Amino acid sequence: MEEVLAEGAALAGAPYAPAPQLLDLRPASDLYDEVDWHDARAVRASIDDVLDGRRRRGYVPHLSASLLQGDRRRPGADEPATVQVGGSLVVADAEEVASPVSGVVEARGGAGMPLVLRHAVEGQEFWTCWWGLDDTPPVAATVPAGAPLGRAAASEEKDPLGSCVQVQVHRTARMATWPPPRVVPPSARQVWSHLSPDPARLLGFTESPAAVPTIDDVVSVRRRHIARSQRNYYRAPMNLVRGRDVWFHDEDGLAYLDSLNNVTHVGHAEPRVTAAATRQMRKLNTNSRFVYPQIASYVQKLVATLPDPLEVVFLVCSGSEANDLALRIARQVTGRQHIVNIDGAYHGNTGVVTGISPNRYKGPGGAGAPATTHEVVIPDRYRSTYGYDDADAGVKYARDAAAVIERITADGRPRPPSSPSP
Repeated sequence: MEEVLAEGAALAGAPYAPAPQLLDLRPASDLYDEVDWHDARAVRASIDDVLDGRRRRGYVPHLSASLLQGDRRRPGADEPATVQVGGSLVVADAEEVASPVSGVVEARGGAGMPLVLRHAVEGQEFWTCWWGLDDTPPVAATVPAGAPLGRAAASEEKDPLGSCVQVQVHRTARMATWPPPRVVPPSARQVWSHLSPDPARLLGFTESPAAVPTIDDVVSVRRRHIARSQRNYYRAPMNLVRGRDVWFHDEDGLAYLDSLNNVTHVGHAEPRVTAAATRQMRKLNTNSRFVYPQIASYVQKLVATLPDPLEVVFLVCSGSEANDLALRIARQVTGRQHIVNIDGAYHGNTGVVTGISPNRYKGPGGAGAPATTHEVVIPDRYRSTYGYDDADAGVKYARDAAAVIERITADGRPRPPSSPSP
């Protein structure tokens, strides 16, 4: 079929001149960096900017996922349809659209149905579906190559792409007149790559979108070049390409509620934060050992949020570093070495805080808790010792923690023998 379409493309010449400009609507596209993709007007304005004053002619590739179709990931039959079948020509309202090769009309379309044409090239038949056309030819009419198929239907204000003509290629009349779906779930992409060939060459479009590494590509690199101890979440991880507010978005436009991330505290890609960071990095980006106005204004704003008498901060680069420093300060000030933590806790990757992190010292490669580390059970009424059926659960969790602390004290371990009394 690909050879037949290539031959058809040769016969068609250049049906659309100038050639359409590639329009990348995939979730990783720069198009969405500065706009809310739920805002149709904003998206449409960005698309017009991308088309750069041309005769509003863009092309969205076959089987590409679009963030405009994105939705929360759901399993099985409820999987969102985010992948378009066929290529889409983005054109001006009422623009005339021509047939790339000669064909016979088998269905005129309209009322949500496509115009269907049968074509024969080098003795082999195939069918094309054209969605979004008005004033189409009647059934049984022969449409020569280069002759008009109709005009792009007028777009509504809520249409982020504006006028758009979606073109599909099918191998059988039954598939073309079914009618076939316009978008399918990501899990169906491979099947539709066999059922519906790519119409790009037939339309005279030869540019390929930039490749985005697949989940297999990324996992392969991680396995080869990233320490195994820095494991990724999930047995079947998602390939995340964008974050916004409280949501992650993967390469197929599926969204995941982020209730786990320990990096962003104000939401992903928060516009005010990213704008402020960009402004500052254009001027100066250095460390706290140098003197510059921004460090003074920052710490003043930071300490203003703290209760009295707290007014001194120590600037660090990570949570591990902060916890390591806090532990060193606590031991220095109190003269005590023993730590009580909660089972399952994680405090970072430095040598010191690994010793108070059950998540690390009880995990793969761990050597067990140091003699100065003592655990109390997680006060989790869902999975732990005292559940929702116990009205005194809180009291009992506190009692058990107090028992651990009393045992340490009774053993004479609140401070080293050589330390003076506080």
